[in-house]
Amino acid sequence: MVNSKFLTAALSLALLLNIVPSVLAATLTGAGGSIPDNSPTSPLTSSVTFTDSFAIDSVTIALNNLSHTFVGDLIATLTHVETGTSVDLFNRITNNNGVNPDSSNLGGTYTFSDSAPISFLTAVRSGGTNFVVPTGSYAPTGLLSAFIGESSLGTYLLTISDNAAADVGTLGSFTLTLNPAAATAVPEPATLLGLLAGCGAFARLKKRA
Repeated sequence: MVNSKFLTAALSLALLLNIVPSVLAATLTGAGGSIPDNSPTSPLTSSVTFTDSFAIDSVTIALNNLSHTFVGDLIATLTHVETGTSVDLFNRITNNNGVNPDSSNLGGTYTFSDSAPISFLTAVRSGGTNFVVPTGSYAPTGLLSAFIGESSLGTYLLTISDNAAADVGTLGSFTLTLNPAAATAVPEPATLLGLLAGCGAFARLKKRA
């Protein structure tokens, strides 16, 4: 039977030597499809389900090969089904007058992260008529930090709705990455056993002395 003092010592030594491996980020890719025109109640939906369990520290989502001829028509939302937490990636972005929906086009892969250097709103408004928003990494309209602290387990639903007539688009796929908090790191069993053996040997030498 393992002495509890040895187990405590092994865990402490593992942390001290920084040999406790971090839980790896989890990444899944969901299907794409056509975005139904002027169908706010029948949007494109796609989901992925994570079975890895850890506390979320940050979230990144990429909309791969997203195309549309009027970004101001669209609302894109990521929802954690089990918790109900929902974040807008973008929501009917208006042009620089702040009133009319922006007519910029989408044609690329758009990655959303709270740590991105520029907001998607700023990028959309940086061009004129027929402007195509460049592929890149952008901060979303909402804050993905809303997912921080939640369990990674469960289903994540991407919804993209078109809310006006005449313009259409498609999504190739989406990729969702959940990054764990450092506090969820756990030592590997083999590492702990090795440290326990070392602690036991040290204790026996000390006792003989």
